Amino acid sequence: MNIGDKVRYVGELRSLKGMEGAIIKYRSSLSYPYLVDLGQGRVWTTDKEIELIKSSVPERKHSHYYKDVSGLDYIDVYAVCDLFEVDDPSGCMQHAIKKLLCSGKRGVKSSEKDLQEAVDTLQRKIDMVRRDNES
Repeated sequence: MNIGDKVRYVGELRSLKGMEGAIIKYRSSLSYPYLVDLGQGRVWTTDKEIELIKSSVPERKHSHYYKDVSGLDYIDVYAVCDLFEVDDPSGCMQHAIKKLLCSGKRGVKSSEKDLQEAVDTLQRKIDMVRRDNES
């Protein structure tokens, strides 16, 4: 399920049972990863407690590359990482994505410098993954 999907609550909470709403936030690291706005309130829940009514992602090839942002007034680099569920506690991936999306546009460093910093950060992440896989 994705942010923006229309869902129905089918969990154990009687006061919420049958209520319809939309997924407004997702955190893969939580026991209850979906934050659903049910109109009367919001609840953190699991995919076992909600059923999909209508997907926010149009049926298309490579649909995982598309995210519904119609409920947002603006979007920044960090929201992009959140929408695409970039879940890296080290922050390396988010940092590299920021460098790639904004390379040379912040007026501080050249595009080449930002690109090299993204490469360096990703290499550090690769080193960490390899270290963890060896353990």
